Amino acid sequence: MAKYLEVDGSQWVTVKSVCEDMRVDYARRREKLLESPITRKLIKAPGRDGKNYMMWCIPSETAHEFKKIAATYSRGPYNKEEH
Repeated sequence: MAKYLEVDGSQWVTVKSVCEDMRVDYARRREKLLESPITRKLIKAPGRDGKNYMMWCIPSETAHEFKKIAATYSRGPYNKEEH
């Protein structure tokens, strides 16, 4: 499930959690995100192990747009029609 964070009054979602929800390769999509016009920033967020890590995050309102970009490069099980 996507990991949402509140930072300075804004909702952000970690790119890795969105990719995991889509079952697509995070490393490849991260590179495409960096090439895209979508706003993103590094935010310190807790990982599954409870430790804090710097993670690429996008504003929650752009998660749908990121899914479209990620699906463009996907050959996996993600179905664009479902989202």
